[in-house]
Amino acid sequence: FGNSFNIGLILNNYYYEDSVFDLDAGTGSVVEADVGTSATKAEIIESVNLYWDPTAWNISSSDHPVLKSESVYEISTVEQLKKLQGKYISNDIALVEDIDLSGVEWSGFVLRNGSIDGRGHKISNLTMKTGGENVGFVSVARGSTFANLHLRSVSVAYESDDETEVHSVGGLAAELRDGEINNCSVEANFVIGKTYHVGGIGGLVGLTISEVKISRSYSFGKIDAYDDGYYGGLIGYMRAPGQVHNCYSSVNIKSIGIGDSISVGGLVGYVGEPSSSSVRYNIDSSYASGNIDVKAQNKVYAGGLVADVYFMVNINSSYATGDITSETISDSSFNN
Repeated sequence: FGNSFNIGLILNNYYYEDSVFDLDAGTGSVVEADVGTSATKAEIIESVNLYWDPTAWNISSSDHPVLKSESVYEISTVEQLKKLQGKYISNDIALVEDIDLSGVEWSGFVLRNGSIDGRGHKISNLTMKTGGENVGFVSVARGSTFANLHLRSVSVAYESDDETEVHSVGGLAAELRDGEINNCSVEANFVIGKTYHVGGIGGLVGLTISEVKISRSYSFGKIDAYDDGYYGGLIGYMRAPGQVHNCYSSVNIKSIGIGDSISVGGLVGYVGEPSSSSVRYNIDSSYASGNIDVKAQNKVYAGGLVADVYFMVNINSSYATGDITSETISDSSFNN
């Protein structure tokens, strides 16, 4: 402030260390004072981010806030798409062309309070390797929406004997919190080797947390896995109340569990935790047609539509047609 009169309380202030001020010669003097803490431009923006409404503004650590209505990031090339990898994204993204990711090993990104509109386009030959906590086209999506996006030939391959910690795997999103998916699809080809503490693995979404809505979406292909966990053709693990409406899956799942238990469902693997929310677990007008073949040393939960239900779920006008084979086997069988 050059001059202030009747100013109120000012807290947590910074001055920009790269600023240069030209002072006109004149009467008076400049007195040094303890005005605050020096900070870079990125540090200042990061601090200011806390006070911007993320539903209306896009915030970047390298740029100024921009209204979301003026900042749709349109993607038409592989190189543009690759720039998202490993980033924290809050933009609204739109695909304007089909994109082939052949030869690219995808590492995912975090989407928060943003959106992806595929505009009916496809992303094909998406190859991901486990090794991160969440493995998917989008690693974690929070408060975000997906629409009109179709992923083809989505491969997740991990066949090492070394245990690697993987939380969730999903073709579109590994983890979805407080978000929506509408009119999206995934062709899955997942091969999951020996991992440690696998959470949810699903053709479309691995794990849903908080209130989510998934509608008019589907998955097809296969999931082969060698470990415990929650596997679903569409969703691996619904950990909080949400809605699945007018969806289907035709993913064939083959899994061998080596620990305490395994849950494999044609549509959803596990419907979990109690909640005080007024929103309940709801599955309606949906179906699964994939085949399930599951073996485990201890507990085996397999279901054509849903494998395991811990908390109340309303299922209406939904069905499953796939074949189910489940078996509890001895430890010696895993060596054959």
